[in-house]
Formats: sequence, structure tokens, C-alpha cells
Amino acid sequence: MSSAEDAGPLKARVLFVCLGNAVRSQMAEGFARVYGRDVLVPASAGLTPAVSTDPAAIRMMADIGINISESFPKLFGPMLKMDFDLIVNMSGRALPGEITAPVIDWPVVDPVGRPDEEYRKTRDLLQRLTLHLVDGVRGQIEAAALNAAKSVPAVPSAPPPAPKATSPEAPPPATAWPILDHRRRIKRS
Repeated sequence: MSSAEDAGPLKARVLFVCLGNAVRSQMAEGFARVYGRDVLVPASAGLTPAVSTDPAAIRMMADIGINISESFPKLFGPMLKMDFDLIVNMSGRALPGEITAPVIDWPVVDPVGRPDEEYRKTRDLLQRLTLHLVDGVRGQIEAAALNAAKSVPAVPSAPPPAPKATSPEAPPPATAWPILDHRRRIKRS
């Protein structure tokens, strides 16, 4: 087996960043772990990390069956030592340090100190944004796999059989590329 085969399926490393790494980035990481486990390796960090993950965030995610109770806030700076393919910034601030990965900004309001309904709105928005991100990454990986398959030299094969005389309108055999669709339907218990 080659080292490329040992590496397993291609996955994008994504870092979700907010201020305290206690609500928004933890929720986004939780969604990415569940919905994008086949294409993403998610992590999260905060510019000024809180002491712990917000209990309301844990509760709101548990309401939809996602457990982030073991998560904990991490400082953004040391996370930069890891190699990320994308950074999602929800802090509303410029990220410090030498950033080598592309950065996208998600304007998601921090619900800290607000009623549960605001946490739900934040959770639901992050769910939509993360699903969109996962679909985009999955599409890029599928396109790369398809392009790689197209660039593989054709293996000589036997010529196609001659059309039968009884079906003159039969189309000639076509070479079809396999359709790669790894999307999963989310089933609620």
C-alpha cells in the first residue's frame, strides 16, 4: 500500500474561531464533527478563551442530539501551529498572527448573556452555515476525485460487441464516469 493509500480519505482541516471559544465556534465544530465527518477534521479556538464551554450552548446542542459537553475553550495562537486548510472567523475582529490558510468570516451574533431563544437562533444559523460549508468541501473533494479518475489512462479492453441486427436503434455503448455522491440523509431519532 502506498503512503497516499495509508492516509485514508481526503479531509479538509477547518478551524472555527470566535472570541471565547465557549459558544459559536464550539457549536460549529460540533456540527462539523457530525455532518462532515467524512470530509472534515474540525477544531475550534478563541481569541480570548473562556474558562469553560457555555452550559447554554451545551444544552442547545443536546436538544438536537449533538454532544459538545466534553469540549473546552482553546487559545487561538497555539492553534496556528497546526496546518489548517480553512479558518472560519466569527469573532468580528481581524485574526492576529501569521495566517497562511484562507479565512472566511461568518457574521454570527454572540448570544452570551441573552435568553435561550437567542442561543437557538445562533445554533440554527450555525447549523445552516456549517451544512453549506460541508457540502462545499464535499463537492470540491468529489470534483477532485472525478478529475483524478478522468486523468487515469484507460485500460485496454475488448471492443464493444457489434450491435444486434434486431435493434438498429440501440445507442452505441458509452463510457460513463461513476457519479460520486457521499451525501447522507440526516435521520432524527
